[in-house]
Amino acid sequence: MLYLRRITGNSMYPTLRDGDYIWAFKRLLSHYRQGDIVLVDHPLYTRIVKRIKHIDKDGQYWLVGDGIDSVSSLQMGPVSNRQILARMFWHIHP
Repeated sequence: MLYLRRITGNSMYPTLRDGDYIWAFKRLLSHYRQGDIVLVDHPLYTRIVKRIKHIDKDGQYWLVGDGIDSVSSLQMGPVSNRQILARMFWHIHP
């Protein structure tokens, strides 16, 4: 599945800025690693873009934004593999 997403806000600043676009892709049986930037379907925050900070022994992903004002997994909790829609592979700064 291929996604094109416009970034709104500065939670991933300076890596991604408000108004940037990202391309994200998910293959069948995708594996994610620490440091990947992912598009996530979160039940409270809807679709968000965050970086994987840590993967715990239960396979839960702990996320963080690059910006200083970003909400992290400490506030929103970890996410599961099925909540990760895709991994970013390209971004466009207009």
